Amino acid sequence: MTPVAGVGLAAVGMLVAVEGREARTRVAAVAASRGRGAVLRAALLPGLGLVALAGGAAGVLVLLPRGWAQLVGAVVLLAAGLQWLVWAARRESGVLAGRDEGVVFEGVRLRMGAGGGGVGHTSQSHPTSASHPTSASHPTSLARTPVRTSLRAPAHAPARTETAGALLRAGAEVIVVTTAVAAAAVPRAWLPASALALVVAVIAPGVIRHRPAGGLPERPAKAAVAVLLTAVGATAVTAGAVGVLPALLLPTAGLFVLALARRKAPPAPVPDGDAPATRLRALREFVLGDDLAVWCAVAVLVVAVRLPVAAFHRAFHRCPAAELLLTVLLLAVLSGTARRARTSTTP
Repeated sequence: MTPVAGVGLAAVGMLVAVEGREARTRVAAVAASRGRGAVLRAALLPGLGLVALAGGAAGVLVLLPRGWAQLVGAVVLLAAGLQWLVWAARRESGVLAGRDEGVVFEGVRLRMGAGGGGVGHTSQSHPTSASHPTSASHPTSLARTPVRTSLRAPAHAPARTETAGALLRAGAEVIVVTTAVAAAAVPRAWLPASALALVVAVIAPGVIRHRPAGGLPERPAKAAVAVLLTAVGATAVTAGAVGVLPALLLPTAGLFVLALARRKAPPAPVPDGDAPATRLRALREFVLGDDLAVWCAVAVLVVAVRLPVAAFHRAFHRCPAAELLLTVLLLAVLSGTARRARTSTTP
């Protein structure tokens, strides 16, 4: 197994753990409110859809020419890694508060009509609010504000909506990323289906155990996903011009610097934005992310690798030009993210 294949498989494993844990908390909350039967019925159609998606991914890996598959998979991995890195940078900068699975659990139960108190009741046991509905496709945040019910009783969300949303968001992202890993670094058509089976294995205990999921701390786990995806994407896009070790160290160093800067300065206040997103917006954020600078960086790196100038191509692969270009792009993405994060919040 090559080093880039090992990094890719590690990225898939971490992604399954992170996404599966978040979906498991939501599924457990639905099961606690509506019962196991409601969860199993609600999971039937999304499960069939994910199985079909995994089968389609395997077909793409078999039918697509190897050269095209490697390029497309590398681009998808680099874009996904940089998007995760942007969210990790916001988290390390103190702009986004940490996700509390207990708060998410109670928030889902509240929407199901089984958690929370009377009119105007404030939850005292969990002083935070549930995350943005689309935050499971991308890294999530929680505003450190009390959970309040409105003066009118909240509408009871259908169990199928909550369950299907949790399963589809977690399963679809894992399948897409795993397919990209298989295309770029690990040519195994069965890899997406195996990753989907692991996601199901992580989520399934939530149907029986009606409590928030535990696991690794959120910040280091999601930072690890960001670093691993960025590393395998950068190595695959540059066809090895950027080594695995530099590709791992550069984003890690960037997040470490942001964490140090956060300790020296007070964190910016966290906005309370919990407004529900439309389906079109959720789809756009799943496909494109919410930071177009990511795609600009991917385009620059791809164009630099594919330039037809022979002299530049030789220099790019024989000197640290690839590492220098990746360093500049990471600095641009991370510094731009930190700068926009500071100016987008009011003291």
